[in-house]
Amino acid sequence: MNKLKLSLLTIVFLLGTIQLFAQDTQYWLKQYGTYGELLGGTVVGAVSDLSSTYYNPGSMAFTTDSVLILTTYSVQAYVISVNDAYGTDSYLTSSSIKASPGIFAIRLPKWLGDEQIAISYITRYDFDFVAQEQNVTPYSSSQSSSEANEAFVLENLSEYWPGITWSKVISNSVGVGATLYFPYRSQSNRNQVLSQTTDSTNTNSSVIFFEDYKYFNLRALIKFGASFKLDPLMLGITITTPSMNIFGSGSTAMNFTSNDVDNANFDEAPTFASDFQEDLPSQFRSSLSIAVGAAYYLENTSFYFSAEWFNRVSEFNIMSPNSFYAQSSGEEIDYNTSYSLNSVFNLGLGIKYIVNSDFTYYGSITTDQTAFVENSVNKFAISNWDIFHIRSGGEFNIDKLSITLGFGYGFEANFVDGYRLFGPNNSDRTDAKYHQIDIVFGFTYKL
Repeated sequence: MNKLKLSLLTIVFLLGTIQLFAQDTQYWLKQYGTYGELLGGTVVGAVSDLSSTYYNPGSMAFTTDSVLILTTYSVQAYVISVNDAYGTDSYLTSSSIKASPGIFAIRLPKWLGDEQIAISYITRYDFDFVAQEQNVTPYSSSQSSSEANEAFVLENLSEYWPGITWSKVISNSVGVGATLYFPYRSQSNRNQVLSQTTDSTNTNSSVIFFEDYKYFNLRALIKFGASFKLDPLMLGITITTPSMNIFGSGSTAMNFTSNDVDNANFDEAPTFASDFQEDLPSQFRSSLSIAVGAAYYLENTSFYFSAEWFNRVSEFNIMSPNSFYAQSSGEEIDYNTSYSLNSVFNLGLGIKYIVNSDFTYYGSITTDQTAFVENSVNKFAISNWDIFHIRSGGEFNIDKLSITLGFGYGFEANFVDGYRLFGPNNSDRTDAKYHQIDIVFGFTYKL
């Protein structure tokens, strides 16, 4: 039995601790708006476009356009490479290039006098991770042996936030507002291991294992904001409530099969265990967060700063499937659907420079700390890298139309800790590199 197969068998043996990948341990991965993206979201304390429905609803009251339609699209490409996967010299890589709308927002006519109403829709998460390792040894008539090894990891996560925003100026220098969001989340992950071999005596030893989770969930949360104009300085603060669960459903599945496996780790493992459960109620919790920001305006140059603290999310179960008994041994087997997040703090700096009436330059650098809980057994949030984002671009004005073009690059900064693909212990780490490239296109049209 070769080294890769031994490692695969060890992975399968960790029934209760197999873990998959999810990208929602980062909060500042995605930004919104025609220039909010290029400023890295450092606009909590600034008057911005309708991306203020997300960054600070209080500042929306200071914009005066009667109707404004805004949309941005981001083409995102990322590469994740995993060295020494499973404790061997195996190499896994996953890459993706996709275009997804970041935000759509529209301000409604001023039916409420000096109070403003807007509706918006943002893509909060849109991520796929697929990695596969295949090893096939051709049949040899002299040795009468053949092997086939596979390790397959699949993760899909999407979350969309439709919302409605209210905003009002309560004095010449103070604006307040709130956005009610209804986040819809869908996530699925699958872990699969297959290893087959035939030795010189034509004795077959095979392991087939998969563990599969799917769920969707709808919840509600509110983002409160206040904005203060102290020319040439502007300040802002927002509070985002923890989410309240509305409803959700999901399913779980597991299949464990082994046959004449000559590995001591499997002396007590079941030779056959299979289960499928559906229509399971699901829940999801997001954290309380508090953000502060400032913008300092000069004649042609503006400087931006934002920082945001996210509270921890205590461990809970996304679903609660029943334990089941292995058909071959009667051993009781539990599912694990636990989820938790650490408290994190992110900050960023941005700059805006007006070259002329037709072109404005933007640039930013921001942190994106991971909320992964060290040494946790968490199937739904496991990336443990911190990311730096650098963004740059410009806005072109053509009559009532403003076009934004930009470029962003994100890279992981955990050069020592790396990334944990499987296993509950520090010794089970693998080394991963994460690179992200964003190409931003957006437009604002004033009616």
